[in-house]
Amino acid sequence: MEKLINSINRLRKNSKKGFTLVELIVVIVIIAILIASLSQAVLGVIERANQVSDEAEARSVMTAASVWALGSKTPPTNDTINLASIVAEIQGGVPITTGNIKAIYFDGFICTQVIYSRQAKNPVIVGDHAEKATAGYHI
Repeated sequence: MEKLINSINRLRKNSKKGFTLVELIVVIVIIAILIASLSQAVLGVIERANQVSDEAEARSVMTAASVWALGSKTPPTNDTINLASIVAEIQGGVPITTGNIKAIYFDGFICTQVIYSRQAKNPVIVGDHAEKATAGYHI
């Protein structure tokens, strides 16, 4: 019995404790690959959320522009479009400034197209084609 206990104790002393450097490096590389792939997915989701947010804000601008045009009693012309007045029509504390509106087009009293960019990488175009517009503003 004593021989058996001595053998077990010798094995314990000779056995290595912990991980080798190669094992640790392999685990770190696997974790880095997982983080890289997840970060790409998260960035894609964030960009899509920014684009959807810009589309919603552009629709708000479009509605406000139509309300502004109807309130002015005369169809807007290229010279009478007032972005500050249009932005003032928007309710709800949406952080829209005139600098976010890249272009806005009217067909009579109705706003037909807005090109807008606040958060997304590329400007968002909401509405019909601007080719049939009777008045417009663009940067």
